[in-house]
Amino acid sequence: MDSVSLSCRHPDLEDASFIAWGLEQSSESNGADVEIDVLYGSGCNLLWKRKVDHVKLENVLKLPAPSLRICFINTLATSKSWLPGNFDLPSSTVKVLREAGLSGILLCNLYSQESYWAKMGNQKYLHHNDMGKLDKFEICYQYRCGWDTGVSFTHAIREKQRSTYFCINFPSGARGRLESIYLHESRRAVLHRDFFLDTLVADDSLKQWQIEIGERRSMLLGIEGILEKPSIKEVRNDAPQDKLRPNGNVDTPALSIPENHYNDEERDIGMQPGVSVTSPRRVDTAEYWKYHILKSFGDPGRPEEIDFDKATRQLHKMVRHWLGLRQDCEDLLAQLQFLQKTYNIIRGKRSKDWLCDRGVDAGESFEALISQCDICVRWTQVYHDRTNIRIQLLFHLANQRMAVLNQNIAEVSQQTAIDTALIAEQTQQDSASMITLAAVTMVFLPGTFVCTIVSTNFFDFGDEGLHVSGKWWVLVVVALPLTLIVFGVWWKWRDRRIQKNKRPYASKQKEANPGLT
Repeated sequence: MDSVSLSCRHPDLEDASFIAWGLEQSSESNGADVEIDVLYGSGCNLLWKRKVDHVKLENVLKLPAPSLRICFINTLATSKSWLPGNFDLPSSTVKVLREAGLSGILLCNLYSQESYWAKMGNQKYLHHNDMGKLDKFEICYQYRCGWDTGVSFTHAIREKQRSTYFCINFPSGARGRLESIYLHESRRAVLHRDFFLDTLVADDSLKQWQIEIGERRSMLLGIEGILEKPSIKEVRNDAPQDKLRPNGNVDTPALSIPENHYNDEERDIGMQPGVSVTSPRRVDTAEYWKYHILKSFGDPGRPEEIDFDKATRQLHKMVRHWLGLRQDCEDLLAQLQFLQKTYNIIRGKRSKDWLCDRGVDAGESFEALISQCDICVRWTQVYHDRTNIRIQLLFHLANQRMAVLNQNIAEVSQQTAIDTALIAEQTQQDSASMITLAAVTMVFLPGTFVCTIVSTNFFDFGDEGLHVSGKWWVLVVVALPLTLIVFGVWWKWRDRRIQKNKRPYASKQKEANPGLT
């Protein structure tokens, strides 16, 4: 690559070897997916050349000193590297842009894989002549216009009689507004105003961030409506009877679901390396988001059925979105303050021979944009805090639900204990019946045993009638003591068994209640 392409105007900030490496990576690109438009001319005599190649671009940029030159470089249709188009811009086109003044610092950030988060910052450079007067100045910055437009860069070079802009991935909304001005020849003079493109882009970016905030605000309000709505049981107890439907339900307002939301979380957070934004942003339907809200938070009419796990995860995702939105809004606020400060410096340094519209003060536009952006920053913090409050509410509701569940378990356990005691009592009664039966058996067993042993003939049923032996008392004398002995042995054995079973129970009771004696 020639020395012009590799020359560094700020060698302390530009890495020539890194630029050379990036140009080598893009040497094989034909730029088929890169669109370059050029708006140029003087006064109201402006021309807009669309989809020019590097040859036409070079011819336009070498025209004799037009008062306005704007190069629009759109790389969003490419997907060769992490930032759409950072190696798809042909080296021949880069050479032409470098000769026209494209910043090497911007080129370094365009090639860097870390510039998605490690932004190049806001930069201004003042150039003075030998008399110490301002000859020209440059501003260069990186920005984002919403979460679905990729990364954009702007490099402006303002000379006494000419303004040159290099706009990489210029936002479509701002471009549409710019084209509407261009189509009305009588209004084209405003395009020559200092910092006009910067305020236009900032206003479009601010509107996009307001849309992002508004969408998530609608979602948060819907969630708050679910969490703050009383349960059906509470409404039935508190509502007058004439407000109840015949089936016992209560009239409740419908949940308002925002119509436009992202479907892919990665596109919510922002474009990541390797993600293409060639396809238009897909708008999900209200039914889709209603389904997902109900899936996460349960039936809006029954807050007691909320799935706390899914709901908490949904709110944590929203907290992350608020943090990202606040960071992006703060970046835009810092950028607006930088541009306002730069404008005030330039206004005080430019001499009377500078070609500019002195009837318009861009500082007023910056003040309005800064005020609006500051409001967005503060509201994102408010909604972030409100989302955290809802997370805490879910935590307390989950604890309450767990407490109710534990109470129900305790009631069931108590009823189980009562039923167990009843079963034990019935078992004891059955045991008493068995004891009675055993006792009756023992009453008859000794006598039967004695009769069997001695084969007694105390009773003789002969032909002459019943004859009772005179020794019948022997049966009574032997059977009765034997019965008492059997009863005594059984009673002693039963008593020992009861005492043996009581010892382990008493030991366990003592271990469980060491303070009892």
